[in-house]
Amino acid sequence: MTGPYWMTTESCPPTREELLRGLAERGMRITFVTGRMFRSAMRFADRVPLGAPVVAYNGAMIVDQMGITWYHDPIPADTSLEVLRFFKSLGVYVQAYRDEELLVEEASSTRARYYTELSGVSPLEMGEALFDEPFASTKILAVEEDSSRLGRIIKEAASRFPDLEFYTSKGHFLEVMRRGVNKGSSLEMLCLLLGLQPQEVLVMGDGDNDRHMLSRFPTSVAVASASKGAKEAARFHVPEGIDPVSWIADNLLFPHDRCPLEVP
Repeated sequence: MTGPYWMTTESCPPTREELLRGLAERGMRITFVTGRMFRSAMRFADRVPLGAPVVAYNGAMIVDQMGITWYHDPIPADTSLEVLRFFKSLGVYVQAYRDEELLVEEASSTRARYYTELSGVSPLEMGEALFDEPFASTKILAVEEDSSRLGRIIKEAASRFPDLEFYTSKGHFLEVMRRGVNKGSSLEMLCLLLGLQPQEVLVMGDGDNDRHMLSRFPTSVAVASASKGAKEAARFHVPEGIDPVSWIADNLLFPHDRCPLEVP
């Protein structure tokens, strides 16, 4: 790979932002396919040269940089209310999303403050109204640090709500979506709208909520720290200790510009 954005010394390697800018200069369209809210993802827009609409909320929404929604498939209001009450009955922290607002029962709770710091989005405190007033939630997120209990909750929730899907992320997040809504299907839709073929797209992921996306696109990459499910779904794996964007550029995008590394 050549170009002034790539030429550097070993003591001063390019930052990931520089690598991504270099790829954009070569004509590649970069975007986020994320579980985050759109406005949470856009906090990084000044660091990443986005060239396509963002797939947000694990695929439940596609929004362009102007804030125009291309697609939105939320959990129906009655079902959202049942799910929120289900998690509350188990004593599990849960939050919802409506009109790009983060809705929580108590904004001062430890988990609400943790998520606020993670997302950069201040929550709207609903109190008991979160469990009383039906509304269509773009997705629902529960948090449970006990992995064994989380597994039991997923089984019970899947049995109780067959029209929904449940994905784990970050090891302790449980993301609830409408069945059929996922990063893979929404990215396929975005490609169709943009006139792109799957073989023209490279995807990278790290969590179980990336499995659909990684399995549907032929050039799919799991980072070194990816979950077991993500690695099983991906065609390529980034070795430990190497920046994934740098590895992708050297081995998949421009393999003739540098001596490629061995793919595990």
